[in-house]
Amino acid sequence: MTIPKKQHKFIVGPKGSHLAIILQKTGCSVELPAWDDPSEVVTVRGAEAGLVSGLQMVLEKVRYYYPSLFFPLSLRFLYFATFFLPF
Repeated sequence: MTIPKKQHKFIVGPKGSHLAIILQKTGCSVELPAWDDPSEVVTVRGAEAGLVSGLQMVLEKVRYYYPSLFFPLSLRFLYFATFFLPF
């Protein structure tokens, strides 16, 4: 999913703490582009059982700091895209 680069720091958290929590609770890893890479694509990888929860946690981290930020993709679409669309 595409998340503005300036919000990536909120997904990572202090010293990677948010990434560790997401991995611990969902079993999903979150892949972010390097700081010098212009890409804004954030990838969540994991088992089917935890993938939707992992995506939801990533979005919650960003929305916590930017509640007015609008994501046109709903979790229902992300779930559909994860299992039915070739990425």
